Amino acid sequence: MEIIEERLDKILLQRGLVATRAEAEKIIQETGVIVNGKLIRKIGKKFSLDANIKITSTDNKFSSKNAPKLTKAIEVFKLDFINKTVLDVYSINGSFTEVALKEKAEKIYFLSGNNNILNSSLKASEKIINLEVSDVRELNANLIPELLDFCLIDADEVSLQLIFPFVNLFLKPSAQVIAVLKPQNELSKKELTKNGLVKRKAEYPKVITKIIAEAKNANLNYINHIESPILGKNANLEFLVLFEKS
Repeated sequence: MEIIEERLDKILLQRGLVATRAEAEKIIQETGVIVNGKLIRKIGKKFSLDANIKITSTDNKFSSKNAPKLTKAIEVFKLDFINKTVLDVYSINGSFTEVALKEKAEKIYFLSGNNNILNSSLKASEKIINLEVSDVRELNANLIPELLDFCLIDADEVSLQLIFPFVNLFLKPSAQVIAVLKPQNELSKKELTKNGLVKRKAEYPKVITKIIAEAKNANLNYINHIESPILGKNANLEFLVLFEKS
């Protein structure tokens, strides 16, 4: 009997799981789709029409598409933000700040070099201290006059090794750091395609080992890591890494 196969994006549309092909492509690229028990992130990959398919996330409780990174970390690492103080370093559109706020953090310092990046509801919150004009290297006790429980890092184009030494100074002993590790930020240009995609999966373990060592130099001890539930820039795989201040 001949097995009929079709592109994954078309199957999603045919089954009524999405409204348009564009929506299907967005879901596959950003969060992936579970097909026969495996996470798939390739739009054009073909499967049999009777394949077991599950969309991994339709959670739109948050305004930013990057929020699932932190919500996944909270779920897997069993993180508790209730009444905690937080530093959010560079998360796009304040996505991590939004999650921490909904997880009942007491106070959140938001750091970004891009003005007007927070939406109006976040800017209006008394629990959020907006440091948008500041660079991580310029943090000081006047800006953050207390030691914090958490640091959240989702830097778009900056290596983590350039961030760790500057956030460490503002963390309590045993404070937790959740960092989005983006291999494309840690590798040389020759290890990336012209579109910025990591060429070889074999580079991932090397990058993770390198960043664990860099964190250790900044008195941050590695605890665990997982794959991000969504792909990053140029469809690159990212990792969520948990550290604890020694």
